[in-house]
Formats: sequence, structure tokens, C-alpha cells
Amino acid sequence: MEKRVGDIVVGTAQADGKSYVCLLVETDFTTTNRGTGQLETYDVGVCLTGQYLGNKIRLDYLRVVLTSSEVIKIIETHGFDLHTPPELPDDRLPEAERVKRENQKLLKRLEALEAKLAAK
Repeated sequence: MEKRVGDIVVGTAQADGKSYVCLLVETDFTTTNRGTGQLETYDVGVCLTGQYLGNKIRLDYLRVVLTSSEVIKIIETHGFDLHTPPELPDDRLPEAERVKRENQKLLKRLEALEAKLAAK
């Protein structure tokens, strides 16, 4: 399978030679080694496991596990909503809208408490 940005891969980290599950964010990245002046080409992934969790790491070798489109299909089949746009955060809402949102949350809490009391 051809590697593409967005793929989930298992890659060998240049730093320690261990394998990590990563989200591939750059392919065939080329840089000049400051010490030797030689060109180095490697892939870059955001580590999803292990000690480098959340960090970008250089990958010497990799194997594609899933493409990004396959990941999206799996997520959707498990019921996650990938279509509803995000709401504005409370601190960016006009005061009237913020109060409405707070009231809605309080009403939901009240309904849950009433249901819990009615069940006893």
C-alpha cells in the first residue's frame, strides 16, 4: 500500500529504533544534516502510542495499517458524529446566548435528577 499523509502507520523511530503507531503527517521530508552536510530523507508521524505520544517523530521505516478514509469509515460505523459543526465556545457567545446555553444545561441536569428520584 502506498504511504500518504493521514495514514495510520507502524513506523520505526529514528531516535530509538523502536516501533510506534503514528499518524503520518509528512512523507519524504528532506533536510541537510548539519554535521555531515548530507541530505537526509525521512517520513514524519505524530506518535499515537508510547513515550512519544502526541509528538512528531522521524520514521526510518513504516508500514501502512489504515488509510485516513478507512479510519473515517470505521469511526462513522461506530456511531461517532463527524458531520455536526462545532458550537462557539461560551466565551465567544453574546451574553444572552451564553445564559440560554447555561439554562439548557441546568434543565437537563434537573430532568436527570427528577428521573433518578422518580425511579426510587
